[in-house]
Amino acid sequence: MTTTQNPSTNSQPKVQDKQPKVQNNPTNNPGSQPSHQDAQSKNQDSQLKSQDAQSEGQDQQLENQGPQSNKQDVQPKNQSSQPKCQNNKPNKQDAQTKNHVSHPENHLEQLGIFGYQHLEPFILTSLLTQTPLLLIGASGTGKTMLLNRISEALQLNHRHYNASLISFDDLIGFPFPNEDKTNINFLPSPASVWDAQSLLVDEISRCAPEIQNKFFSLLHERKLQGIALQHLTYRWAAMNPIHQDLDTADHNYQGSQPLDPALADRFGFLLEVPDWNDLSKTHQLNILDHQATLLHPRKAEKFQQLITALHKDYQKKPPTPSLKIKEYTRLMALWLLKAEYRLSPRRVQIITQNLTTHQWLMQYLHRPTNPDDWKEIIRWSLPHRAWKGTLPDHPIETAHRKVLQLLKGKNEKEKWINEFLYETNQIKRMQLLSESPIDRDTRSLAIIQLLYQESTEIAAIFAFTLWPLAVQSDFFNPEAV
Repeated sequence: MTTTQNPSTNSQPKVQDKQPKVQNNPTNNPGSQPSHQDAQSKNQDSQLKSQDAQSEGQDQQLENQGPQSNKQDVQPKNQSSQPKCQNNKPNKQDAQTKNHVSHPENHLEQLGIFGYQHLEPFILTSLLTQTPLLLIGASGTGKTMLLNRISEALQLNHRHYNASLISFDDLIGFPFPNEDKTNINFLPSPASVWDAQSLLVDEISRCAPEIQNKFFSLLHERKLQGIALQHLTYRWAAMNPIHQDLDTADHNYQGSQPLDPALADRFGFLLEVPDWNDLSKTHQLNILDHQATLLHPRKAEKFQQLITALHKDYQKKPPTPSLKIKEYTRLMALWLLKAEYRLSPRRVQIITQNLTTHQWLMQYLHRPTNPDDWKEIIRWSLPHRAWKGTLPDHPIETAHRKVLQLLKGKNEKEKWINEFLYETNQIKRMQLLSESPIDRDTRSLAIIQLLYQESTEIAAIFAFTLWPLAVQSDFFNPEAV
């Protein structure tokens, strides 16, 4: 006998004590019928009393809360006015809730992909910018599964090619002459790329050089043989770490060759995916649960709705890079050059787009941001990991810290000194000294700091170059120098 279903009412247990007696009556005795009705009647009376008591308690609580609560208390009495309230401003909030709050925090986990939550913002950013994405990781880490799962959730016409086995005919179909034999047409096959909306080039680091060159225009320009691929939107690739990167016998991928730097420079993000020991215990257990790794149609539909809503709002008013982002990217390119990480003009543009879109995405999803997000975007936007292997953190962190200090300069003089010190080109340094409207003491301070921080060889070259300007009167303070 259960008597604790509703602990808020004191009369409920007594009614339940009577009910079993009525249910245990083996006969349809008419004399017992009134007692059953009486029990039901008493049960209803006790529930009404309990509701009245709760209502009185709520009223007393509202009186204690003050005028703001009294306004809320008036609304339920006028039920006809309630829908009007819901049809005004809440409509905008409902639209925002549909776009933002209703979607889970870890969208990739909803697709059955676990352990990628730290990379999710960059993957979503690449889906927005529609720039090529490269995943780098050991075998069996879910690279192929992730990209195929995204295409399945988005219901894309997808192509999955193994670069180590592919031939060029697999991409274009079978060539045949037209009727008058004046031109060559291509007979498409189920594996040809002409109608594809997304493609995955798996094992791209094991691709033959002549085939690898075919992917240049395909990945960057969405063209094949100079012909535009009208339907192709997403271009993805996956590879194992290059063989110089890992020394252990079990993980030395000798067949995985460094990518051509020109090909690597076509990818927007180059993400290193986690291995088993990099995962948390929770994610390991989720991966071992077969049901958790399946793609459920309802969750796939929610992911598709999210990406559709993101694209719609993103294309409606594409974000433009702020002056701070452009200055950050420009100075990072200068500082990374000191660490022997040359960035091409195309790469600087890609990084600027990644920073701008990531910032827009975080605001759209109502997620917090911090200055280290920019450092992570730089880290995963460098193409050098595709031919050098895993990149050390120190040069990136140092450059990021120095550039932030420069951007946070207290005044224009301090900003000018920092920019002068970070410049690596000697000709541009001399132009800054000679053409900038900076007073003599500021120039002198910049020269002192440069001579102090540079190597003996660089300082000597700079001093030799500076001599023609130094003989001019009032160019800098000779006593200070």
